[in-house]
Amino acid sequence: MFGGRWGAAVVRQLMKNWGVVCERLRLSGGRFSRAAQSVHTQLLKIVSRPAAATAVAVLIVLLITMQRYFDHGVIPSVTRSLTPFIVTAWAIGITLLLRRDSFPTLCFYVLLVGFACFLEFTNFGAPRLINSWLVLAGFVLAIELVAIGAMRSLPRIFRAAFSILYRVVISSVLLGVLCYNLRFNASISGQTSQALLQTTLFEAREFLSIYVDARSVLVVTAALLIIIACGVAQHRLRDADVPRSAIIAIAIVALTQLAYLYRPSGLDTATVGYFYTYYTELAALRTIVAARQKSLPSIGAHKTTKGETYVLVIGESQNKDHMSLHGYSRKTTPWIDEQICRPNWVSFNHAYSNYVQTVPALSLALTEASQYNGRAYISSPSILDVAKAAGFRTFWLSNQQGLGEWNNPITAIAETADVYIKINSNIGKSLDTDYYDSKLIEKFAQLKGQIHSSDNNLVVFHLMGSHGDYCGRYPQSFAKFGDGKSKKSKAFYNVLLSGNKEVRRREIDCYDNSIAFTDYVLSQIFAEAKELPGFRAFVYLPDHAEAVDAGLMHDPQRFTFAMTHISLLVWLSDAFMTSEADRAKALHQHENSVWTNDLLDDLLVGLTGIDAKNHDTSYDLSSNGYRLDWNSALTFHGAKKVKDDPQVLSASATGLPGTTSNSLCETHLVTSSIHKLEKYPWRSPRRRRS
Repeated sequence: MFGGRWGAAVVRQLMKNWGVVCERLRLSGGRFSRAAQSVHTQLLKIVSRPAAATAVAVLIVLLITMQRYFDHGVIPSVTRSLTPFIVTAWAIGITLLLRRDSFPTLCFYVLLVGFACFLEFTNFGAPRLINSWLVLAGFVLAIELVAIGAMRSLPRIFRAAFSILYRVVISSVLLGVLCYNLRFNASISGQTSQALLQTTLFEAREFLSIYVDARSVLVVTAALLIIIACGVAQHRLRDADVPRSAIIAIAIVALTQLAYLYRPSGLDTATVGYFYTYYTELAALRTIVAARQKSLPSIGAHKTTKGETYVLVIGESQNKDHMSLHGYSRKTTPWIDEQICRPNWVSFNHAYSNYVQTVPALSLALTEASQYNGRAYISSPSILDVAKAAGFRTFWLSNQQGLGEWNNPITAIAETADVYIKINSNIGKSLDTDYYDSKLIEKFAQLKGQIHSSDNNLVVFHLMGSHGDYCGRYPQSFAKFGDGKSKKSKAFYNVLLSGNKEVRRREIDCYDNSIAFTDYVLSQIFAEAKELPGFRAFVYLPDHAEAVDAGLMHDPQRFTFAMTHISLLVWLSDAFMTSEADRAKALHQHENSVWTNDLLDDLLVGLTGIDAKNHDTSYDLSSNGYRLDWNSALTFHGAKKVKDDPQVLSASATGLPGTTSNSLCETHLVTSSIHKLEKYPWRSPRRRRS
């Protein structure tokens, strides 16, 4: 009995406490409901009033300006947190407004954003919802609302037709991506967009007739029915128009968000963004090409002999201080190390780039313009122009982007080649590639049938080399240095600028691996080239170097001479060394001379034996008349003197820089190489340093 009374008392107390809890929850729920209603009301007011929308827009601009001005500290962290909150709150406000005034329109745009995020996730991974799809959807919605608002005087049927057509257009890209995914079981990419851009109307019709299947038809039909249903439902409602003041407010914030907050998603970059960038950069390229064609003078060049082939390989961002050829502790250039001690090779110990970025450096290197003659790139013939004028067939194989601010002036030169092959479909300011540089070897092998022994031929390769992201420049299976954990980074520049020593060490591992991979690529290109009839000379140099040890990449705003430390390698065939003994001798005698790569054009004209009107032998490294010295050598487009390089100053303290010997080979007599001395009496054989 006692136990029963005690149990009943416990139950009564529990029930009493539960009643108290429920009452408190009811009261707090009421307060929460009132607070939510207040937020609801305020959001509706903000999205309905242009003045409030203007204040929101100003706040966004202010936050982004502060974020850009302050690099570190609390302020950028706060602004980065506030901007997504503002975008989300604004999207909620629009949702509340459309739920009240245009529910079918709300349904369509919710479905659109959800569909886009699904495709983004399946093709590229986790989507950028706020700064990408919410911002873009807000802008697309604003355009429709403004257009419908301007058509209010027209019958509803016209407005409904416009909405349906507009929504079909903006949905077509997403539907196309889904159909592609379903049909080919593959993700969309820039290569797909490039293929579309290069497809004729006939090819497109053939493609659709072959690859359109029942699933694609079903998907497109279902989407059209949803779009039509939402459009008709919206315009059958009476008094369902969004107020003009709300349209203005939505448009103000949508434009601001697009201008200051929008970050393209992977889906956008591979589709609409790719098309936009392609045509923008194509127009810029055509402007450069037209300007060059208009400005180029008549080219006086000719060559009497036939059947000769020359190969030029242009590397990327390779610092000679990270090459074992030049004394680096890691074995990053094993093939070159083995080759360089042979009499046919010359390694130049004091080569510098004329600038620290690709376009400015190669704009001079590949044309008659230089730091020393004052000519302009736009009106200076390129080495391809001169070679073609002398009767050469020219070939250009590239793994660099064809279109983009970083490439257009070089592409304007490359496109003048008789055969132009590029394997990189990326455009704009992307650092990505579709293939590693080794893909060019395969293309070269396929191309060799077009290189005829009856012609003079100039073949140019443009590698991606060691350009950042370093870890993305070679197959992971090729990695020789580090722990193998370094991988391609989506935020490469932020990683490299990190103060974390472990992160920096891994990036240097990747950089050294990229140099080793370039060494392998060079070995394969050279092996293929040696099979060509009349192969006379092989030249390799990078466009510029990289201040990788300091983590400064090749940023001209933070210039260091390390960004200009490049290598220059020349191989000469036995036939060349016999028929052009003076040039071969001059090259070997100049291996310790200072040289800047804006003089590449003069070197190539000399090597190829072209008689060119503007050829200046005083800047031709293969000429006995070569005169550039330490007092006159320049870099950074004439703003820096090479003799001020700390390496040069350090060498000057112990001896003249020009007396430096190759770090792998010493010049002395070797009995087993007497036949080489007899063949080239000016050339002493080399022995590898033990």
